Amino acid sequence: MTIVKIAPEWNNAHASLNDVDYILPGWAEVTEEFKPTWEESGPFVDIEVDEAGKITGMVACEEILPAEPEAQETTEEKLAGIEAAIEAIINEDEGEGV
Repeated sequence: MTIVKIAPEWNNAHASLNDVDYILPGWAEVTEEFKPTWEESGPFVDIEVDEAGKITGMVACEEILPAEPEAQETTEEKLAGIEAAIEAIINEDEGEGV
């Protein structure tokens, strides 16, 4: 049998184990009724379970993708900023007659 972890991971995927003959706590068996959905959309499914932990509903869902990392300032850009700051300090000091 195939079992799936009831709680999804951060990306909406459900962990699963195939060809097992046991059920783990927090996991449920994918019954014949839901095998087509699991085979087509797994591991990205929304799962509903009853109080006994038996799957009562399964529908396809979207994968949650990680956010794009913010663009990092390049070394050249950092050096240009430092250079501009130093120039501003030098120009300020020259204006004071130092």
